[in-house]
Order: sequence, then C-alpha cells, then structure tokens
Amino acid sequence: MMEWISWYSDLWSVLETGLVLFALFLFFIDPIRRWNFLGYRPTAVMGLVDPLNKKVLLVKNKGAWTFSQGGIYEENIYLTTLNILKRELGLSEASFKLINTIPLGAIKIDRRLLVRARISTFSLFPYLRGKGYLGCLIRMKTEGLQYTKGPDIEDVKICSLEEARKLITQNTIGEHTEEKQRLLFRLLDWMESYCQVVEELEGKKPQQPLEN
Repeated sequence: MMEWISWYSDLWSVLETGLVLFALFLFFIDPIRRWNFLGYRPTAVMGLVDPLNKKVLLVKNKGAWTFSQGGIYEENIYLTTLNILKRELGLSEASFKLINTIPLGAIKIDRRLLVRARISTFSLFPYLRGKGYLGCLIRMKTEGLQYTKGPDIEDVKICSLEEARKLITQNTIGEHTEEKQRLLFRLLDWMESYCQVVEELEGKKPQQPLEN
C-alpha cells in the first residue's frame, strides 16, 4: 500500500511539473503575451502589397521611409489593422484584405521614444524597454487606391519591392535603426514570396476563351 501511495505521489509530481511547463509554453508561444511580459510594447507593422503589380506602400514618418505601424491594444488583430490604416492612411475596409501575420522580432528602443502606455501591466519589468513588431501581410490594389495622409505621415509612396529596400535604408534616425530595418526586410522578403505564390496561382488559372 505504501509503495502504491509513493508511486502515485511521484507520478503526480511529474504531472504537475509537466502541466506547469505546458502552461508556460502556451503563454510564451504567443508573441503578444511574451513581448508584454518582457517589457516590449506590441506593435503591428502594415505590409501593404499589390501582388499582381509587385508594388508596396511606404510612408514617410519623422524623416524615414517605413511601413505604417501602430500599437496593438486589443486581441482582434483585424480591428487593429483597420484602425491603423484608417487613422494613418484613411483607407476604407473594402480597399484591403489582411492575409496573415508573422512575428518579426523585438528590439530595445530609447525609453524617451516610448511615450505611449503599454497594454498590459503584467510584466517582468516596471517600464517599457522597446517594441515587439508583428508583421501584417495585407493585400491591396494600387490601381485607383484612394488614401489620405494622417497627422503623423509626411509622405506616401507606392513603389517596387527593390525601391522599397533602398528607401528604407536611407535614414537611421530615432526608432528607425539598422536593427529595425532588418526586421522590415524580413517583412519585405515575406511580401516578395507572397507575390511569387500569387503569380504562380494566377498563371495556373484557365484562360477565358476569346469571343468570336
């Protein structure tokens, strides 16, 4: 009997440890929770791309060309995307489609640039250390696109993927460091791959017969 109790106790200890580790895994696998806990404010980066024309949309903010971005203050990433694109570019909901998201990484930023509050106080650090960037792949049509510059947007440019790379590297000021640029290049690589996939799928579509 004692041996059975001892065996049961050992088994329960192993199960408890496993459950705790599994709970931690579920918590930290979500980049938003992980960034909040480690003192990085989650930020959504808008990767607007026209896959058929292989064009992307960049904005000029504080002297640097980049992708439009904004803080993530709710769980619904579609609503976050909608709010950012409406605020910064005046885009209507019908003019874009959110395809997917990808964690780009987190970087430390001068605390003086982190002027907005975090979305969660459950953190290992009492103050913000930087930002965690979530790339949002968004499909749009550049032809006839109607947009208006938001209050913080100095300029807007629709350009090729290669031109976007060159523009992004022009300035390393404020938050727009070389490390941040590398994260944006990850998003550009992803957008380029998406363009290739769409091009292949469009090429496989049956051609409509010509009318006599």
